[in-house]
Amino acid sequence: MLSAGESIDFFVPRDTDGSTLSFEKPTPLYSKMNKDRYRLGVEICYCSTLGECWILRSGANTDNSTVETRTCHGPSATTFQQ
Repeated sequence: MLSAGESIDFFVPRDTDGSTLSFEKPTPLYSKMNKDRYRLGVEICYCSTLGECWILRSGANTDNSTVETRTCHGPSATTFQQ
């Protein structure tokens, strides 16, 4: 559960030495990931404590959108698919 304004880093890419990849200090691995990141899309369903739910869709050559939904469902047929 998060309060308004809070955030969670759910994907933090790291280099082979364990350091966080950063545009401030690009490495060859960072450059490859930065180029390929547009292939990645996410769909996140989240609900408020009042039971209002939304689905956020972003990336993978699609327009970003947030739509209201009644509930969050389990994994879909495309979960973790390339």
